[in-house]
Amino acid sequence: MSLVLTSLFKEALLDVVHRVRARPDTEFQQALVRLVIVTGFYLYFSISELGHDPRISDQVHLLGTSITLASLILVLGPMFDPKASFLRRSLAMALDFSVATYMLSISGETGAPVVATYLWVTLGYGFRYGMPYLFVSTVLSAAGFFIVYVFNTFWQAHAALWWGIWLTLVVVPIYASSLLKQLHRAVRREKEASQAKSQFLANMSHELRTPLNGVIGIADLLRETSLNKEQQELTQAIHASAQTLQKLIENVLDISKIEAGKLSQNYEDYDLHHLLSSTVLMLEPQAHRKGLLLATHIAPQTPYSLHGDVQHIRQVLINLIGNAIKFTEHGRVDVYVRPFTQRTQSWLRFEVVDSGIGIPVELQGRIFESFTQADASITRRYGGTGLGTTISKRLVEMMGGRIGLVSQPGDGTTFWFEIPAQEQKKAQESLPAKLRIGTLVGLELENRLRDLVRSWESEIIPINAPAGAVLQVLSESNDTPDALIVERTLLGNDPALFVRMLHDSAGLAHLPVILFDSQPGDLQDMEWLKAGYANVLHAPVNPTLLFNALHEAAYYRKLPDNVVSLADHFQARAGRIKLRVLVAEDNPVNQRVMRGLLEHAGHEVVMASNGEEALSLLESKRGQFSMAIMDMHMPVMSGPDTVKRWRFMEEGHLPIIMLTADARGEAEQQCLDAGADGFLTKPVNSRALMDMLARYALQEMAEPARKIVTRKQELSVLDEVVLMDLAEVGGGLDFVRDLIEDFRLDSNRAVLATREALRQENYAVWKDQLHMLKGGASDVGALAMADICATAERIKPYEISLPLATEQLDKVVEAQQAALAALDDFLARQRNALEM
Repeated sequence: MSLVLTSLFKEALLDVVHRVRARPDTEFQQALVRLVIVTGFYLYFSISELGHDPRISDQVHLLGTSITLASLILVLGPMFDPKASFLRRSLAMALDFSVATYMLSISGETGAPVVATYLWVTLGYGFRYGMPYLFVSTVLSAAGFFIVYVFNTFWQAHAALWWGIWLTLVVVPIYASSLLKQLHRAVRREKEASQAKSQFLANMSHELRTPLNGVIGIADLLRETSLNKEQQELTQAIHASAQTLQKLIENVLDISKIEAGKLSQNYEDYDLHHLLSSTVLMLEPQAHRKGLLLATHIAPQTPYSLHGDVQHIRQVLINLIGNAIKFTEHGRVDVYVRPFTQRTQSWLRFEVVDSGIGIPVELQGRIFESFTQADASITRRYGGTGLGTTISKRLVEMMGGRIGLVSQPGDGTTFWFEIPAQEQKKAQESLPAKLRIGTLVGLELENRLRDLVRSWESEIIPINAPAGAVLQVLSESNDTPDALIVERTLLGNDPALFVRMLHDSAGLAHLPVILFDSQPGDLQDMEWLKAGYANVLHAPVNPTLLFNALHEAAYYRKLPDNVVSLADHFQARAGRIKLRVLVAEDNPVNQRVMRGLLEHAGHEVVMASNGEEALSLLESKRGQFSMAIMDMHMPVMSGPDTVKRWRFMEEGHLPIIMLTADARGEAEQQCLDAGADGFLTKPVNSRALMDMLARYALQEMAEPARKIVTRKQELSVLDEVVLMDLAEVGGGLDFVRDLIEDFRLDSNRAVLATREALRQENYAVWKDQLHMLKGGASDVGALAMADICATAERIKPYEISLPLATEQLDKVVEAQQAALAALDDFLARQRNALEM
């Protein structure tokens, strides 16, 4: 019991420390000092032997208790309200001066020490909150001490002393203000220097990306040609080196963004099992080359349908796992994930445990500093910049979490981080694929498993063989199961040997094996996990834990697709479509790269060297291009300017993808505001480019027929065929009803946001919200509304301040109301049909 209470106390204390450190100001510290001072004066005035004024002695307990209670409330306020509060600061200041003035007014010479409170409040508020607070506090302290002189005969009798103290209360803050101004100027210069450094790093990253784009692009093109073994190895070396350099540049850019406060967060739904599996799969070749075992262990009670900043979580995992692999010469790297709850808030704890060189205790405090490694010899031996852990720390803290490490030299290192976990509102209730699950269990457990697994649309395949023959049965089978559940009692004395033998077999190396142990034992579970079991479950069978374990198994070491050519990659996503693509690029190397990538994918390329030439080609060959790809920074006319002018001139809509070596968010927003459809940073990932081309090609294939119809006749308000198809696929009318209700709520919010964007003349938000409305309308078959949204979305940036934008928004709202009415009518008719 005492251990539990101690643990709860430590957890609560850590939570308080985390809340205080996360505050934007030092209000908590000021409140804590207030509580100490008030308590001290309470005790001081409670000592009757000091001969206090009778008025003090009569009120000491009432005043002491009430003021201490008020001080305690002011301590708790900053703990539970993370935001800076002007009102709370003002009330605290009023309390401080009022109490000090009242105590001095009713006390004699023994109350003189309270005068120090005036200076503490004045200087404390000034240094903590700035010059305005210092000025107001000085005025209030001078006024308060003047009131004391008026009502207190002791200070009237010692007028010279009073004048000296009064002047001190005025002069000291004035002198402090000059020091504070100098401090602020120094801090501002330091900040400007830091921003200049960050801008320099961003500019250097941009300049390095441009030639790097040529290196990676040419390496991709070489891999498309017929090469002998030596040439393949050389090409792979070029590609790997370029990717390493790209990662370094991205780290430099990330740290400059973080220091400049410009790194944005993007929260989205994600699957924890897929995130961890895909991340580890990406890093597994590095571990394999060093002969290391890389394993993941997600506690089965961990929720997996989550909502969060998945890209930054992945980046932290890549940094920490990559470091673990780098600094581990032999042994293993394990990644553990488990949930825990702290004051009703759900959290996830990630641990990356390696058997590497370890870190001396005296050097651990420097690990998270920029461009710092524990020892200079580490840089010479292993390489690296020391940025990975710094970026990880900043990202984790940005997500509201915390990060740390535990290590001893020679005993490996555990890096851990904890982040708040937000579950999705509608968690996934089915396995990501139909699984074939092999079982080596007793009859009673097999029957229970079969019933559960069947309800998840998967099947049980009993293995009717003793444990020693399972390897032979699975090796000879032409259809290996997706996962294997084994019962410990059937494995003899060494369950670890059983799973090692399976994984030592070439065809079974990545088979997820779930151990069912009827005996509880967390310490023993850790041994089974390290031996190679994907999960350990205990009796009685918990359906939720079993489902989570199988859900993880569905992603367990899922191998990537075989390497395919760029043409096959594109055709797998868009079919055998041949595009005619205009490429505007001024760099000759990048021109050659882009031409090679697109022609290898089976497309025709027309090249322009600047924006003006591209605009001339678009005008002279109007309607002949399927797509355009433009560099953002070109001579004569930039990419964004070219897009703006073409959007003003064009009749239909040409998908335009913007390329740039500037990876800042501002650059992407500038391109999208100009009218670009897509945005990719250099060096260009050839597969990502093919994916984007395929997506826009398919969109354009679906658009022409609808555009022709809208020119000739009005689109129907509702295409009920779409809803009927949704009902068939989704399992009935209830699914469609839920979808319509989601559309109603989302479209109402989007309309309000669009109206606000119009009021503020915010073109970017206008486009985003209308694009969202258009997509939602298309999903429920509201064709007329989708078409009107598309028209409103295509207005030019300068037109948002004209009456045209208001007219377009009115049409959107009218179309939305008509669509909702038609959807309600559809639901009513379908319900009536079912009741008849």
